[in-house]
Amino acid sequence: MRHPIDRLVSQYIHEWTQNIISQNINKAIYQYSELIDYSRYSMQLEPYLNAFPHEQILPVFFERLLSNKQSELERICRFIGYAEQPTWRESDDVHNASNERIRKNKLRDLLIEAPGLKAIRQNFVPKSWRDRVRSLWQMKQKPQLESEQLDYLQTIFDRDLANLKSWLKIELSCENFKSVVKSPNLKYGIFDE
Repeated sequence: MRHPIDRLVSQYIHEWTQNIISQNINKAIYQYSELIDYSRYSMQLEPYLNAFPHEQILPVFFERLLSNKQSELERICRFIGYAEQPTWRESDDVHNASNERIRKNKLRDLLIEAPGLKAIRQNFVPKSWRDRVRSLWQMKQKPQLESEQLDYLQTIFDRDLANLKSWLKIELSCENFKSVVKSPNLKYGIFDE
């Protein structure tokens, strides 16, 4: 689980690059329910909690994984029964590629990936020119939610996060999410090992 609004913005960027969403994020949240629903973690977890024993479910927080990589990896490995000592390799860290994604365009992609043209482009067109052309299909700035939409989303997500309290035994809200999940003393309620 990731901060619900950060996750929503990331999904919006992905959907924009895939040409699924074309309008501004402030309008898209009302037209594409999945932008909100995928960040409603209690709604997403409930079917699993109803179908499986709680001991078979391991909640993992994205922000905690980033800030406590080795200990979270060890916790995940213990949960799945991995007997060896795992080691987080910093060299394998994935960086956030959202700002590097380019919007799909069938004609451009056909021209760019055509075998002969690709070789010509890579060998004869300076990288600075290729980067400039590439930027025409990139999102220039991270989408910004306006205060009205931010309040709307926080209300929805705070209500959903409050539902997690009975399972996780932790108070979560949009405001405290990152600090709580990064806490070294975090316990997961019924999910604790």
